[in-house]
Amino acid sequence: MLVAAKTTASFKNTPHHIDRPYPVQHQRSLPHTTMPQTTVYPSESDYYDFLACGLYGDVYKYGDTGVIKRLLPEPQAEDVESLEIEKSIFKRLMENPHPRIVRCLDIGDDYIVLERLQETLRARFSGEGAEVQAPPSSSCRLRWAVEAAEGLNYLHQLGILQPESDVSATNIMLDSEDHLKYIDFSGASIDGRPANVSYCERNISPHSVGTGVPTVGQEIFALGSVLYKIETGHMPYPELGKRGEVEKKDKALEFPEVD
Repeated sequence: MLVAAKTTASFKNTPHHIDRPYPVQHQRSLPHTTMPQTTVYPSESDYYDFLACGLYGDVYKYGDTGVIKRLLPEPQAEDVESLEIEKSIFKRLMENPHPRIVRCLDIGDDYIVLERLQETLRARFSGEGAEVQAPPSSSCRLRWAVEAAEGLNYLHQLGILQPESDVSATNIMLDSEDHLKYIDFSGASIDGRPANVSYCERNISPHSVGTGVPTVGQEIFALGSVLYKIETGHMPYPELGKRGEVEKKDKALEFPEVD
């Protein structure tokens, strides 16, 4: 595949076997910025227009340029755990920002405020967005592929790994200038801790080991499915509808043609 060949270089400097979690002690030195010292607690009048339901709460528009992810009113223990995981990840990302990761604007006891983006990569290809868009050009698809690889590679450097289900066109969004950004870390693993969500069968790696801790190899396999969608406009084997059929092909190392 054209886009796959162009993005391979992003991972050449990974110093560990790709089927092992990325050890934090081997991260490179990263730039540091100061965390905000105060938290502004939003009132219900500050947010409006329900956007989505997340792993631990709902997402609303917030102000003119943000979105707010709020914990459910009567959360379960696992909801609180997912929020705390995502808060710890965004605190690290606020100290080490990257253009391929959504900007976190504020963190409170039961919420996270993020910059507002335009639409998911999935919505762009499915035509579900607010505006009908022309098909992306070859140069645009190539740029998206490179950006997807850059963002994932950077997360690995911070010790942040996601299950295959979170490395997907649903959890990658486009900003106002049509650049890709990773957005959702509520189910992710940080510093080798188990992830809170399971795999998506269309992204599962044949090398998955079932430990609950994602690996770099599993994520790169899931990235391959994202690159396939960027190149073709759909996920691998869209004609296979029964649960387990795609997983069976992946485990048998049977993949779609990419010529």
